[in-house]
Amino acid sequence: MVRIANEYIDTSREMAGAELLVWGRQWILNQGLPNFESWHLSTAFRAAQSMHPATANLYNGGMVTPEALRDIFPVLDDLHVF
Repeated sequence: MVRIANEYIDTSREMAGAELLVWGRQWILNQGLPNFESWHLSTAFRAAQSMHPATANLYNGGMVTPEALRDIFPVLDDLHVF
């Protein structure tokens, strides 16, 4: 699975960025700032990167790792794909 995702690295990086954005938006909600998303999105995105370092590494130019795939697709861990 990791090998296949690395063959489509641009798509994998787009997916990592999309998930980081989702986690960032959730961080904003968890902080109690739902109407201030545009003000806090960069901070929230950095917070998401710190909470999900493997996915952040992929997004920032690294390769796909099992840890990043587990972050992006938690159901894969339940299926014992790795």
